[in-house]
Amino acid sequence: MAAPSVGRTWVLGCRPFVPDPLIDIVIAADIAGERLDRAIARLNPRLSRMEARRMIAGGSVFVDEHRTRIASRLLHVGQRLVCHRLATATAEMRLPQIVCDHPDFFVIDKPAGIAVEATRAGDMATVSRWLSDQGLPALITHRLDVPVSGALVVARTPESQAALNRLFAVHGVERQYLAAVTPAPLWDEHVIESPLDGHPARTLVRVLERKDTSAAALLEVRLETGRFRQIRRHLAGEGFPVAGDREQPGAAGTERILLHAFRVAFPWGDDSIDVRVPPSGDFAQALARLGLGAAAAAPATVSVAETDP
Repeated sequence: MAAPSVGRTWVLGCRPFVPDPLIDIVIAADIAGERLDRAIARLNPRLSRMEARRMIAGGSVFVDEHRTRIASRLLHVGQRLVCHRLATATAEMRLPQIVCDHPDFFVIDKPAGIAVEATRAGDMATVSRWLSDQGLPALITHRLDVPVSGALVVARTPESQAALNRLFAVHGVERQYLAAVTPAPLWDEHVIESPLDGHPARTLVRVLERKDTSAAALLEVRLETGRFRQIRRHLAGEGFPVAGDREQPGAAGTERILLHAFRVAFPWGDDSIDVRVPPSGDFAQALARLGLGAAAAAPATVSVAETDP
C-alpha cells in the first residue's frame, strides 16, 4: 500500500547525530521572568523570536529536562534551559511508506535519516509524527536507529501494542537485516554471543555475497535478542564494522550506513505475518560502489498465511 497523502507541511528528514545544544544554561536573575521564546532569542542572538517559537513547537526545547511547547512559559531562577537545533528538512529524502496495512498494526518502510519517535532534535521529522499528521495511530512497539532503514512495526490500538510488546519480549518476532561490512569475513556463517551492557546478546550472521575474497561482503543478519545497537556493536566487535557507521573506527566511508531491516515475521492470532521490505535506491547505489548488491535486489512482499492447526 502506498503512503497516505500528507495533510499538512511535514518537515522531512533529520540529522543522524544531534550536535551540541545551541543553548545550555541555568537561568540567572537577569533572565528570570522572561517568556521562553524571548529568553531563547536573547540568549542566542543568532536566533530570532520566530525561530525560537518554531523550536519550541517542534519539541527541541527542554526546561529542567522536560520537553516544553509553551512559548509564553515564564522562566525562573535555577531552571536549566536546553535548546537543540530543530531537525532540518532535506528534500531528497523519502517519506515513510506503509507496506502492510493490517487492522491491528502497520508495517512501515522507514527511510534512513528519520527517527521513529521524538529525539532531542524534536519530533517534526519522525515516523510517529508523520502517522499522526495523517490522523493515524502511532503506537510504537520497537525502534530502528535514525540512520537505519527498513521494516518497522507500529501498533494501531493499545491492545495490539500490548500484544506486540509481549511478542518482542519473548523474541517471538523474527527480524532479519542486510548489512554491508568491510573487510569481508572468512566464514560463511557465524554466531556472535558477546554480552552487551551486561546482558546476553545473540546475533546470527550469514554471508550472502562477497566482493573478491576480502574487500567487502553483504551479510544477512538475524537478531535473537534486542540490545542497543546490537548488530552494529556485535559486527564491529568481531572486526567487521558496518559500512557507513560513523561511530565505529575502520568502517568504510559511504553516504549512509549500510544496514537495512528487510524482514519481520511473527504469529498473529491464527495467522503468520511475513513482510519483506527491499532496500531503497540509495542503499543499492552505495552497495554497488562496494561491488555488491546482486543479493539485495527483491520486491516488497506481504504474506498473511493461516497457521497450521
